Amino acid sequence: MTYRKKPDAGLTLIELLLAMALSISIGVSVYKAFSSGVEIWEWNRTARVSGDASIFIERIADDLRNSMNYTSVPFEGSGSRISFFVHNTGYLFHAPDNISSSGDEEADAICKIEYDFDPSKNRFTRRQYDHNSVDKGKGRVTVQNIDAARFIFYLQDPEKGDVMPVSAWNGVLPRAVAVEITIKDKYGKERLFTKILDIPDGI
Repeated sequence: MTYRKKPDAGLTLIELLLAMALSISIGVSVYKAFSSGVEIWEWNRTARVSGDASIFIERIADDLRNSMNYTSVPFEGSGSRISFFVHNTGYLFHAPDNISSSGDEEADAICKIEYDFDPSKNRFTRRQYDHNSVDKGKGRVTVQNIDAARFIFYLQDPEKGDVMPVSAWNGVLPRAVAVEITIKDKYGKERLFTKILDIPDGI
């Protein structure tokens, strides 16, 4: 009696090619889905940061429009930081007995504003504290994921009347302050947001 040898179980060449083609097709689909998700996330992040930057610039503009020259305490500005006094509008809408008062209503109606850009954390922080307060507090992060930022100060020449830009200024309020914010997308392309903010009480 003879027995026929059973062929070894395995994949034929055609089956192997089909399996490889299917694996490649699935891999390409997964990669496309992942890549699209990353692009959408990056687009949303850039759009969100752009929107935050625009709101941030408007916030600085509001503060500068409300700024004032304060005796013996000058406006301070550098490439990454500005500090100045403003009328405390919050005080104006409250009765004196509803807030902590020093007894000097004029002083209580004044507060100090600071904007500081931290390049190590890529973010701007805003601080506001009362004229009589020595505690600056922790501050509030107003915008983050910023790649670069700087302030430019515009002063008017009293003799010629020309307005000239400077990189730093300590003294009375300048004529205007320019804010520049740079954001990079995933391709490394820079988007620059810039605005010159006029100061009503500036020189």
